[in-house]
Amino acid sequence: MHMASSCPLAANGSLGGFDLTVAFNKNPLLCYDPDSHRFIPCDWGLLHGIATLLADILNDNVTWEQRAEARRQACSELAAQFWAHTALRRTPPQVRIVPVAVPNDPDTVRLVCHVWGFYPSAVTVQWLHNGIVVASGDTTVLPNGDWTYRTQVALRASTAAGSTYTCSVWHASLEQPLQKDWSEFGDGDGTPTTPQCPVGSLHPCCPRRSQFIPGDDGEGGSGGRGTDAGVGDAQRWGFQFPSSAAG
Repeated sequence: MHMASSCPLAANGSLGGFDLTVAFNKNPLLCYDPDSHRFIPCDWGLLHGIATLLADILNDNVTWEQRAEARRQACSELAAQFWAHTALRRTPPQVRIVPVAVPNDPDTVRLVCHVWGFYPSAVTVQWLHNGIVVASGDTTVLPNGDWTYRTQVALRASTAAGSTYTCSVWHASLEQPLQKDWSEFGDGDGTPTTPQCPVGSLHPCCPRRSQFIPGDDGEGGSGGRGTDAGVGDAQRWGFQFPSSAAG
């Protein structure tokens, strides 16, 4: 037999009620009524008779009422603190652009804007080309499992000289949009972007490590060979990797 209590919260964070039950084998026997300050049977099955007897015993002992009221008071005091540290908190997003080469089209690149680590989940992501919005709309947001979220938006872009593409992110934690630039020569200040991608990393912003090309073993045979195609694609668009990552 055990006692369990809960404090439902409304959408604005206010206390929506107080529930306290006495359960046997996970089946509720008694429910506490905060208005009358009494325990009442909440099992109308085979255990109803036992629940009624137990309610009379607890209601005759003022200690149980005091325990129930202490839990209700704790709910009222802790709800505001919990709400402030969870639902009301603001965590800004991180942004990175990853270029992916388009097969058989050297003049086009697929840009993927990764946005992650933000809370709350509402976010707007736009693509700009030389300052002009070229893509905007709803994005699919996924939970990370740690009270933060992630999303990504892709754009097919031209590699022509003079083109700068910007991923612009709007979020409640930011006073102004967070923007990340990309051009054929690197990021917005002309410096090639250097992602931190250790060997075996599964981070969404890290390029794939290898691909298998059938029919070519590099020695004229009919086998296959592994290539660092993902690394090569990234280096083509300005990424620089340590020598150990390219092997």
